[in-house]
Amino acid sequence: MGTENMQKLNLRSGVADDAEAIFEVMEKAFRVEKNSDRWHSWYNLAVRDAQRFRVLEVDGRIAGVALITHERLCVGSCEIIKGDVGEVSVLPEFQGKGYGSALMRDVVQWMRDNDYDISRLGGYSIFYRRFGYVPFPRRLVEFPIEPANAGANIISVEERFRPPEGLPGKVRPYDASRDAVRRDELYQMFNKGRSGSIVRDFNPNAKLPKKPSTPNPLRIVYETDGIVEGYLSAGDDERSIGEVTFNPSCPDAF
Repeated sequence: MGTENMQKLNLRSGVADDAEAIFEVMEKAFRVEKNSDRWHSWYNLAVRDAQRFRVLEVDGRIAGVALITHERLCVGSCEIIKGDVGEVSVLPEFQGKGYGSALMRDVVQWMRDNDYDISRLGGYSIFYRRFGYVPFPRRLVEFPIEPANAGANIISVEERFRPPEGLPGKVRPYDASRDAVRRDELYQMFNKGRSGSIVRDFNPNAKLPKKPSTPNPLRIVYETDGIVEGYLSAGDDERSIGEVTFNPSCPDAF
């Protein structure tokens, strides 16, 4: 990008009034289908968290955006600050002209100026490594949710994942009106001192919703003797399990 173009740039943090422009950049950059789940999710994100974006203006128009999520990361008995970078977007007519690189240099410098210890993002490694990022393996466990062949027989999904007999507890839908505080307590119990986990403050006196949650088969708890000992939340977009926490002294919950 030439010097004459650089003089037209302005890089800053987003404000609430930028929400529509931030959403427009993300929508057009990734050609998101209108009224799709991602379309609604990104619109809500822009409205709710406009201040968490860094924005790049060209002649007063927002042409590029990047979201920085502030997270506290546990490393043994220590705590570090991680910047999770996402939704890096540039309007199509500004792509391939160096604006994305200018935006990323600003993002990295902003995090350094604000005492972040580490940063993570997902994307095209050849592009992002020029800003100091290096590839690292993602750890995951796959559970094939499909029938299995056993000789001449076929074991159904229900049979493969049938709960063991004799468990003292039961699985039921998560209900924030009675489970939210216990879920947060389990998170503390399960992740205390666990390197790589996100640090969350626990408030045992947090106000609970008055109305019961609508039952969701992708958010469940394991309860025994009236006490919740495990919690699981999954997403239906990629059939992924996003969060599992349980009382370490009650492994049956897992």
